Formats: sequence, structure tokens, C-alpha cells
Amino acid sequence: MNLRHHPHVPKTCTIIFLILALAFLETTHSVTSSPSFFTASLQDSFSTTPVPDDPASLMSPVKETLILRNNTIVPGNYSPVNQVSFNQLDYPTAVAYASHTNHIYVASGVSLATRISPNRVVVIDGNTDRIITELNVSDPRGLAYDPLNENVYVASSPGITVISDATLTVTANITLQSGSSGVAYDPTNNHVYVSNYSKNIIQVIDPSTNQVTNLKVATGPTGIAFDPDNKRLYINCMDAGTVFEINATNNAVMANVTVNTTPTRLSTLMPPLGSAIPQLPTQNILYDTSNQRIYLISRIGPGIVSILNTVTNKVIGTVPLGPYSPFGLAYDASTHNIYAANYASGAQSQGYTSIINGTTNKIVANATVGLGPTGIAYDPQNGNMYVACARSDTVSIIHGATNKSNFFLGSQDFPMGVAYNPANHLLYVADQGSYTTTLVKASISSSLLAVNTTTGKVQQIINAGIGPEAIAYNDYNKNLYVLNMWSGSVSVLNPMNEIIAQVPVPSGSLSLLYNSDNHDIYVANEESNTVSIIDSLSNTIIATLNEGKHPLGLAYDSIDNLVYITHTPLYQGPKGYASYITALDGRTNEIVANFTVGIDGGLLGIAYDPTNDNIYVADWATSSVSIIRGSDQTIIGNVQVPGGAQELVYVSGYEKLFVTSQFTGGLGPPNAGTVSIIDTRTQSLIQNFTAGYEPTGGAYDPDTGYVYISNYESGTLSVVVPGEITDFNITVTPPLIMLQPTIPGSATITVTGLQGFIGNITLTATSSGPTTRIEPSILTLSPDTRSASATLTLTGTHPGEFTITIEAEVGSLSHSVQLKAILTQSVSVRCGSSGAYCLVTSDSILSNLGFSENVLQFNATGLIGTAAFVNVTVPKILVSNINQIRIFLDKLQLPDYEFSVITTGHNYLIQFSVAFHSSVQIQVQFGPATPTVFGIQTELFYVIAGAIVATLAGAVVVVKRRWPEISKQLISSILID
Repeated sequence: MNLRHHPHVPKTCTIIFLILALAFLETTHSVTSSPSFFTASLQDSFSTTPVPDDPASLMSPVKETLILRNNTIVPGNYSPVNQVSFNQLDYPTAVAYASHTNHIYVASGVSLATRISPNRVVVIDGNTDRIITELNVSDPRGLAYDPLNENVYVASSPGITVISDATLTVTANITLQSGSSGVAYDPTNNHVYVSNYSKNIIQVIDPSTNQVTNLKVATGPTGIAFDPDNKRLYINCMDAGTVFEINATNNAVMANVTVNTTPTRLSTLMPPLGSAIPQLPTQNILYDTSNQRIYLISRIGPGIVSILNTVTNKVIGTVPLGPYSPFGLAYDASTHNIYAANYASGAQSQGYTSIINGTTNKIVANATVGLGPTGIAYDPQNGNMYVACARSDTVSIIHGATNKSNFFLGSQDFPMGVAYNPANHLLYVADQGSYTTTLVKASISSSLLAVNTTTGKVQQIINAGIGPEAIAYNDYNKNLYVLNMWSGSVSVLNPMNEIIAQVPVPSGSLSLLYNSDNHDIYVANEESNTVSIIDSLSNTIIATLNEGKHPLGLAYDSIDNLVYITHTPLYQGPKGYASYITALDGRTNEIVANFTVGIDGGLLGIAYDPTNDNIYVADWATSSVSIIRGSDQTIIGNVQVPGGAQELVYVSGYEKLFVTSQFTGGLGPPNAGTVSIIDTRTQSLIQNFTAGYEPTGGAYDPDTGYVYISNYESGTLSVVVPGEITDFNITVTPPLIMLQPTIPGSATITVTGLQGFIGNITLTATSSGPTTRIEPSILTLSPDTRSASATLTLTGTHPGEFTITIEAEVGSLSHSVQLKAILTQSVSVRCGSSGAYCLVTSDSILSNLGFSENVLQFNATGLIGTAAFVNVTVPKILVSNINQIRIFLDKLQLPDYEFSVITTGHNYLIQFSVAFHSSVQIQVQFGPATPTVFGIQTELFYVIAGAIVATLAGAVVVVKRRWPEISKQLISSILID
């Protein structure tokens, strides 16, 4: 949690906790856990790795830095504090729309805390709603757009600053008397009108000559509205409680209409609005072209919008805004609605814009926006209202179609959790926002950022929750789950980035986790001392666990099916609270174990490495990472890291653990930038490097091969090269196995590590026929064991050709290899009266074997459309001339080139293939045959009855010779003498 922006923590409590935290880092506290816990006394082979000096030869792995807010990619590492060198939205107060370019101009007003202006005007692209540039303007206040010359006029310290909307540059400064505030442009005479609050004048500027004319008006002039229908100017003189009317043609005073009989000077309004008003309201009056009426803010607190008839110059109605204190007005011509930006809304933690129906003059809705809304402008091209929110440093965007705003364009992004979505190949970043406990400043966000890591383009997604903290991807339903810390909810987004559900959880929740076994989502609710479990099918909470106080970090052990939870009180201070870890059964959610690691009070982030089945825990207090064996929760090591260990990011395949100094916004040192890399193969610290300020979360993107580290304070993503990926390969020998029914055969599986790979590799086999057994089924590679082997045993009963697939898997890495198994049946039959035997071998079903004179006859049966090989071994004494051997399939002679005859010792091996349409009758003729060979008495045949079961593999639609690939093994296994 961000100690600087937690809404429930008083300022004094924050200071007390910081003092306790600093004291805690120098003090070791005794463990006060309950008897059910076990401690580090179960450690075995415990080792502590000290922090090494960074070798000079190690270059920074940061390839480039992506500045999220403006899609800028900077080579190498870049660490701006609060984006000092880049575009900001500091104290936005006034907004103007430029129609030619669809640009939105936002003036940065005076700081409520320092009373100093940041002296800039920010330009937003209305098509993308992203900041595209900033311009230096001294003390900017009111804004007006000139569509004829494509200029933007800014009331500023010199008087008027002129910005070219075409080139986005400052082209001129026109000197006026000090005190310029409101601005309006009259396209009919090309004049600019500037109100001067302190001098009680309107300054009329001819931009073509820079000639200035002063017009005396009532006291306290602020905003100016131009009536193009009647060529009139209306000035809201709030201190006088009047509207001053001027003829724009000749600058003559037309009227001074009273709208507030009991006006209050703006300077006296400071206490009700906090410690100060941001600056003079400059957009508090507008003209409605649909009804030719003037709408103006006649009273700020309690707020009243008055309606003036421009024909009669009389107030014809008022719209009370209740406790709200309006500062700005804007008109939507498409809906005829008037929007009132209410700077103060009765509560410091809320910001609203009231929406008034221009026909009924009734409030139809109040849209939630950022804090301290002041200026407002309408963009007719996208139908959105842009609201400058001075207290939260944001521009809120209200969608005209729905009158809802869950979109905050902030001065910078505050990235927290990061997750990669393989369904749409986008990297998602939770933009948490920043919050301070002062009454005048609060920066909040409801943005989820989708980053195209190939192009660097950043898309801002409406998340419908405030304070996005963490993200989890569900590979079962392909949805994304976003934990919103401030609003107490989990947003569910489909791959099209559409919100399909909003699941309520307690506010102050800090992490969430996807359980790949039951597909549930776990949410750690630190403040409410519970863990919520969300069913990802119905997106509803199915259980709330009270398994311990202050649940914080979450990790899932996929091998042992355990959910690990760290428990640390972030806000009470560490003293008197035991920091411990809970292991839950991943299916029953019952507690399997509670155990402590080191001293109490500092366990934050937790990660799991499926390669070695180890759990890693960041200990903030000792600036170290503890290593726990997953099979029995035994502590087996500890690695010291610099800069404070808070959050962990495990990168599978590279076997790297990135250790950052920030678990949640503002918890770490403000300018900390160190990230450490631990090699989980050797359990050693291999490098420290500098990222942006307050590095927090991270994720690996397989599309680019980079790790992306979110930098909370800098508003950036560090693009990190994780190094050479560690991998392994798998082989099987021999690749072809010949089997006999019920007689086992075996092959050797070998895995070999590449680039220093170590881990436990699980082997599985899938067979289309024979049964399989692998021993051992898990092979372990280590620095001392670079290669390991297992034995695959096959046993079959039915003839045929089969494929066996062997899968080797560890974590997200998997490789497979295949081998062929041919199971044959060999049947012998006596050939003639000489006592010699012929042998028939095939992977088909053989039947009706018989011999008469010099003809061997049998049937082969297989599935239609498949094929089988047939090998016939014949003693040489039965064949007088090898050239007289003939093969008949269903009485059709097989061409000589479709079979082969090999001489092997005292035998001939005849090989051919059979394509099946049904059972095929086969005759092998060893010499000239008599015409009655098939008409002789049946007693002359030696008949072997019975069927031999076979399963045929390999679809073959034509006769094909298949013997060469197996002939060598067959010859050695089936020849008879």
C-alpha cells in the first residue's frame, strides 16, 4: 500500500508507521506465533548468499524505457522523477477544444499547496486521449480557441500568450496589465477579449495590430461568453453579482444584469473549499445556441447556475447544485445538456460534474470525475467532455452517450502490476494512481494500460474501478482480472478488453492470483484479514477465508497444488505482529501449514519456480530473499539483495528471479531504483541494475523475449533483456522398436540441459497402442548432472504400427519426441513333404494359411484404406528359379517391381505390401503352377485355422513398398534355417 496515499490512514499515523518501519529495519523482534506454526528450525542445507559487488563487465540489461503516458521509447534506462523532463498535468484548471486538429488544451494553474504555477499548457490528442506535447507558458489561466487563424489564446503572466495549433508552438506574447484570467474570441471581428479580475476591466485585443482597448466593467470579472447570434459579449462579474453585456460590434455597454443579490467576494470563499481555491474561475459562463440563453455560475457555494434570457436580459431560472461548488460550465450541442464542474463536492474524496438538461433545466445526473474539477470543454468529434481536475492532477473524460466517466488522464501513470495476455498478445499494466493525505492534493486513477510491446503503443482502457493494483490472466477462460484497491472490486475483462463483470471485494486488497487447477481467482484482503475466492465461471465470490491476519502476497505451487500467502501488517508497524506464511490446499482451501521465515514483520512478495519446486519470499526487513522447498516447506537458502526486497517476478525458461524494491505504491524509498536478479538454478545473486524509480511489478512477454518492469514513481516500463534462455532437449533411441505380442520392448529417453539449464523434468508418454511405462518419470538436471536418462518400456498384444509420443515438461517449457513401434505376428506353415517350413510375418491379421505343391496361400485382413507389410521367408530348396517367384493379390499378379527378394543364408526373404479394401487373398508361387492348384482336394493342404488380431497403423490408399525401413531388424529377428 502507498503510505503516502492510503485513504484510511491519517497523516499522523503515516508518520508514526514510517518511524516504526525505520526502527524495525535496525531491530530484530522475537517470534510470537501460535503453536501451530513451525519455524526455521526445520532448515536443512541452509545457505546465505552475500551481496556481491557488481562486476564492471556486467552491462545494464535495460534495453530501453517506455514512457507510458506519451508512448515515448527512450534508449537504455531513463528515470525521471515525476516525469520532470516530460509532459505533465500539474494542477489542470482550464480546458479548450481546437476543432481543426481535435486537440484539447489544458492549462496548468496554481498549486494549492505552494501557490506556484508549473507554467505549462498540455496538449491532448482527442483521437487517442493521450498527451502529445507540452508548451511553456508563464502562469496560464483562461483559454480560448481561434478557428480562423488556428490559434489558442492563453491568459498568462505577460497578458496573452498565442499558441499556433498547427505547429504546436508559442508564436507571440501580448503584454497586458497584470491579472488576466478569462478569455474569449469573437470570429466576426477577429478580436480577443480578456478579463482582468483585479482591475475590473475587459481588455480588447486586435491580434492583427496587437492594439489593446480597455473597457470598464463591474467588479470581479471572470469568465466571458460570446453570443454569435446577437454579436454580444457577456462577462460574469462574480464579486458584483452581475452579468455585464457588451456589444461586440462597437464595444458599447448594453446592460449590467443582477444575477445574485447577495454576492460574496471570491477571496472569502477559500475556507469552504479547503485551504485555497485553485485560481479564479475562467469558464463559468456559456451561451446556448439552441435556446439563445446564457448559463452562468452565479454562486459558488452553495452552487447555483442562473439562466439569462438574452432577449429580455432577465434571469428566467436557476438550477441549485446543492452542496456542490461549481467552477466551470460547458455545453453539449448534440444533447443540449449543460455540464457543471464542481470543484468542491461536500467531501474531499469525491469529485462530481453535474449534468443539466437544457430543456427542463433539471439535473439529470452527477458524473464522478477526478478531485477538484474546475475547467471543462466539449469535443464534438468524439462526443466527450474533458474536465480539468486540479486536486488529482487529472483530466477526466465524460462519455456523452452514457454521461459516465471512469477514465482519468493523469499527469503521469503510476504503474503497478503487470501481466501478459497470450490470447491477444498485449501486456497489461495496472495504473494505480497516487494519493497524498493532504487536503488539497490527491491523484487517483481507474486506468488499465494495454501495451503493444512490438510498437510501444499504449492504449488506455476503461477499467470501471479506482486504483488498479494487480492483474491476473486466466488461461482457462482467457479473461483478465484486475484488482482495484481503492474502489474494492475486481474487474473482469474479456480478450476484446470489454468489462464483463465487476466483482466486489473489500477495499485495501493488494494482490490476486489465478489457480490453474480449479480456475479460481484468489484475492488477498490485507485490511479486512480475509482471502476472497472468485469462481471464474460465474465471476462471483464463492468463499471468504479467515485464514490469518493481514494477507498480503500470493503465489501458486502448481506441482504440489498449494496456494501460499504471506502475512504482514503494513500499517500498524511491525512490532508485536508476526509475519508468517500460510500454505493452503489448492482444492479444499484448507490450511496445510503455517510457518515463519526469519524475523517477523517483513515478508511481502512471494513467487514460485516450477522448475525446481521452490518458493521464494521477499523479506523487506532483512533485505533478502528466502528459499523454501515446496514439497515440505523447509527453508533451504537465503540470498541477500541491496535496496530492500519487496516484490518478486519469476521468469520461466530463463530461470531468473527479479527482485524489486516496491511491493505497492509508495511503500519503498521514493527514489529507489535497484532491481536484483537471482539465478534460481544456482540460488545466487548474479546482477544488480538500475531501473526507473520505485520498480514494482513485472512480466515476461514471449512475443518479444523481454521482461517488462513497472516503475511506479517514474511512470515507465523498463524493457529488460533477461539473458540467454535456458532450455533442454530430448531424444529417444532407438526411434523404431519391433515388438512381439506380450513381449516387452524398451527404448532410452535422454534429456540434456542447454545454457546451464537445471530443474526437474517430468516425462509422460502417450501411445496409440502398446502400454507404456517410464522409469524414472522425473529426471533432475543440475550443474553436476547435465544429462539424464530414463527407460521407456512398451508392451503390446495386437499387431500393427503405432506412434508413441514422449512429453518432457518443466514449468512453461515442454518438448516432445516420437518413436514408432511395430508389433508383428509370425506364423509358420509346413511347405511340402520335404519337412521345410515357410514363415509369414505381417502387421495384419493372417488367416487360412496353407501350402500345395509350390504355392503358399493365406489371407490378410485390415481396415479399408490402410496397408500392411508382408514378409515371407522360404527355404531355397523350394525355389528352383528365383525369377519364377510370383505374387498374386486376389488372383491379380503383383508386378515384379512391387516386391523384392533378398537372399539370406539358406532362405529367400520375399517382401511386399498390401492395400486393404477388405480381406485380401494372397498367393506366393515358387515355380510353375498347375491349372488345378486351387481345385485340388482339401486334404492336400495343411490348414492353419484361427485369426490373429492386429491393429493397423498408417493410412495408405495405394500399394506401397514399406519393407526397406524395417528389413534389417526383421531379418535379424525372423529368419529360420
